[in-house]
Amino acid sequence: MGSVSTLGMALRQLQGLEAPQLTASEWVQQLWADGGWMMYPLGACAVLGLIIIVWKLFDLTTKAGRTRRFLNSVDELVAQRKLKEALGLARDSNSPAGRILAAGLERHDEGSERVMKAIENVGMIELASLERGLVWLATVLLVIQPHVSFQDGNLFKLTVEGEFVVKNLVLLSA
Repeated sequence: MGSVSTLGMALRQLQGLEAPQLTASEWVQQLWADGGWMMYPLGACAVLGLIIIVWKLFDLTTKAGRTRRFLNSVDELVAQRKLKEALGLARDSNSPAGRILAAGLERHDEGSERVMKAIENVGMIELASLERGLVWLATVLLVIQPHVSFQDGNLFKLTVEGEFVVKNLVLLSA
């Protein structure tokens, strides 16, 4: 901590680095005023991004809780060799893991290759549903920080994140 305060004192001695001491709210007000009209769409995107983050946090947390409870009860049934009851519980479950497990249990007597293929297929569908809303978050990121999506400010040179956003926007519009 001492080195940070020493650095701060050294920087204050440099010419041209004198800045008025502003409170956090005054700093935000000055930043908003300096940004002009462009701050309104940026502020809206920031609020939208925050809403999406809170929504996904709540959504994934509730799904994780349901999955944990479901897997505990299915583990007990499978340990007792009650596969029919476990399959019924998996079908009735409202969790992504339940739907994936149900696909595997439905084909448990068809061989491991068919079980794996069923789990992969349903897993891909569930993954897509878990990613719902992240496209909008990536779009908001593109608006707020375009340097993340475009190389050197060139609109024709996309980064990996930029390619992801553009492809998903095309899919959304389709």
